[in-house]
Amino acid sequence: MAAVQGLCLAGGLELAVACDVIFAADTARFGDQHASFGLIPGWGNSQRLPRAIGLQRARDLMFSARWIDATTAQDWGLIAHLVSADELASKALEYANTLATRSREGIATMKSLSLTALAGNVEDGLQEEIAAATRVLLGADAKEGLASFKEKRRPNFA
Repeated sequence: MAAVQGLCLAGGLELAVACDVIFAADTARFGDQHASFGLIPGWGNSQRLPRAIGLQRARDLMFSARWIDATTAQDWGLIAHLVSADELASKALEYANTLATRSREGIATMKSLSLTALAGNVEDGLQEEIAAATRVLLGADAKEGLASFKEKRRPNFA
């Protein structure tokens, strides 16, 4: 998870786009400055940015080296949560604390499946999802999750 306040440019953008979820303050600005200096991304922007915001928008940012504001970044799908600058740290921490209560196995499996979705075709992805869902259903986290639902309590994942 990334929490962005201020400028998120070039390598900073590459680090943010490598994260699963991006929070940004309403004052944040995003861009890729590599072309301004005769450089190209070296930490994954040429691969991750097009997947995050689409090929045309990614090329625009990489080729022009222009900056976009946080509202545009959210509209483009680059950031998941846009908050005021004074709430950024608390909202990001609240989200992280929520994730800490979730099944690590479940989150890891969903992350893997969602990455597979971008690389392959839907039918293969659905087959992988069915196999993973069956495997997870037989695991300890699913047993705890279903028991907690039945008992009307919060799950306590190992």
